[in-house]
Parts: sequence; C-alpha cells; structure tokens
Amino acid sequence: MKISIGTAQLGLPYGINNSRKKSIRLNEFKKILLSSNKKKINSIDTAIAYGDSEKKIGQILSKLNLKNNFNITTKLPKIRHKKSNIIKDYVEEMSYQSLRKIGIKKFYSVLIHDIQDIKSNKKDIIFNALKNLKKKKITKKIGISCYSLKDLEKIIKSYEFDIVQIPFNIFDNRVLDKKILSLLKRKKIEIQIRSVFLQGLLLMQFNKIPKKLQKFKLLSKWRDFLIKYNLSPLEICISYVKTFNFYKNVIFGFDNYKQFKEVVKLYEKKIFNKNLNYMNKILKNNSNLINPSKW
Repeated sequence: MKISIGTAQLGLPYGINNSRKKSIRLNEFKKILLSSNKKKINSIDTAIAYGDSEKKIGQILSKLNLKNNFNITTKLPKIRHKKSNIIKDYVEEMSYQSLRKIGIKKFYSVLIHDIQDIKSNKKDIIFNALKNLKKKKITKKIGISCYSLKDLEKIIKSYEFDIVQIPFNIFDNRVLDKKILSLLKRKKIEIQIRSVFLQGLLLMQFNKIPKKLQKFKLLSKWRDFLIKYNLSPLEICISYVKTFNFYKNVIFGFDNYKQFKEVVKLYEKKIFNKNLNYMNKILKNNSNLINPSKW
C-alpha cells in the first residue's frame, strides 16, 4: 500500500486541528505500527526536528521486533549555519545518531529538511555530504523536502537527488504541472506526497478555523461544497489523491489509532466522487493559504 506513516505527531503537538495539543500516545502509535505491518504498510517518515519521535519509533519497533519490517526516512536539521569544514562530519554524525535512536543499520532515505540549505552558498558542500551518506551505505537514497515548486525545479536540475517530498492536496495541486512531472520522471526521481489534509485544516469545522484564515474565500468555497453535497472532508481529501498515480508514497500523520483506521479504510476503498471535477473548477491555489509557514 502506498501509505507512509508520518511521525511529527509522535514527538510534537503537530497540526492546526490537533485539539489535544499533545503528541500521540505511545500505546496508540504501537497499535498503528502493528496494524501497518499486517496491512503491508512498510514506510515510516520522521525527522530529527520532530522532538523525540526517532527515539519513540526505536522503542516501539524494538518491543514489537519489527525493526527490519519498515523503510524509514528521516530529515536532517539545518545545516548551512555550520562551518564548511565540519559539514560532512556533522551530517554523518547526525545520521548515525538517528540510526542509533531508531536501532536500525540503514535508512531508506535521508532528506534535507530546510530547502534553504541547498540554496545557500554551501549548497555544493551539503550535497556532497549527503552523497557521502550513500557512499558509506548509511542510507539507500537522498533527497529534499520542499514547498516551492520553483525551488524544486531549479534544484533537481542542478543536483542528482533520488527523492523529493512535496505537498499535494485538493487545494494545492501545483505538482501536476506537466513540466515539473516530466522533469521528475525523466530524472527518475521518486515522489513522496504530504500535507494531504493541509496540516488538518481541510478537516476542521469552519467555525473552529482561526479567524485569520477564515478570510480566505477558498475555505468558504470548501465549506459550501461539502455542505451542498453532504460530503465527508476526509473521504474527499483521500479520494482526490487516489485519483493520481504519479507518487510512490503518501504520508499521513495521525493523532490516534482511530484516525489511522479511518484513513486506511478509505484508502483501501475504491472511491471516486464525481463532484471532484466541480471542485477542480472552483478551487484555485492561494500561496498564502497552502503554505502553513505563512499562517
């Protein structure tokens, strides 16, 4: 199955729709990994910046004896502020620390988390430091996580990355640009999509959305669309991404096991809603809304 288990909620109170403002309970995450293993969901996405998520992943995988059953991706902390002569050693040591925390021998992929690193004047040194991780077999693949498609296009033309992690949801379909998809395909770059629920914003009741965001007409149209056709936002969001096959994995984060079960059930279901065509006509990308860093 194309689902990848996101773990920001494991180490942080992540997401605008996280009403508890707490990270997911370990017992809940344990149930998620047990069920994932049974359903052949074998991908986990984490990051050094996600609090103690790597340590918790390691604890649970060890208890369940499932360390060898998952492909794990992690993301590095900011690198560009380090002195040029220590960047290679810093990237290597950060990666080894993460491996030790999780209790595995090798990552599926290690990604640059902050796109500014590969746009800085140390970009060549940073890229070579990641290449060194592959050379030493610390990771199978290297890549980048980004929001801007303009940045993405420029970077993948300059550097031979294996993976890109990009946002994709019913509000944000910039990656469907034929030029971008063609470039990614030509370079045989694996695509992982995230932010399917726009950090939970697409699942919120309109009156609970922060007032500074309620001003966006896009959200009003979304609310009216759901009401008019009596639709579940969760089902529509998942149905939308399932209509495309350009990506290898879609990363979902969960606050609890119940959410996991709901998402997997819908993803396994053959769903397509004819009203999605209508949605594509009325919804337009808005850079200030689709990028959570601007909220």
